Amino acid sequence: MPKTNIVRFRRKPTELVPLENPYLPSKAEYEKWTLPEELALDTLKDIAGSIQLLRLGVTIPSCRYPNRYEAGFRFGLSTSGRTNINEHFRPLFSAGFCAAKLFYHKFDPTHPLGVPQGSMKLTARFVE
Repeated sequence: MPKTNIVRFRRKPTELVPLENPYLPSKAEYEKWTLPEELALDTLKDIAGSIQLLRLGVTIPSCRYPNRYEAGFRFGLSTSGRTNINEHFRPLFSAGFCAAKLFYHKFDPTHPLGVPQGSMKLTARFVE
């Protein structure tokens, strides 16, 4: 193999992927999230599809497809499992699902979605 003076250029993973997701809530928005007294986390799973997110203090970020973010958040509230990559691959859906994980982390850290795991430690940059 002939020698060339071309140096391979390889980027670090942190240069390829931004460390902050612009669709995740800021710390100020996170602090506004509330769980009304008449609601319990057990019943939230059943009414996740019909509850107004403003009652929980959750605001949808301004983005091109807000319905995908909302669908991801509602899916996260209604399930305790993981997303299916074939059905839920849209980035805004994933951001909404991550926001639901942060919601459970705030109000019920023992919930299966509230327990910090691998990538959640990176995305939940303001949760202590």
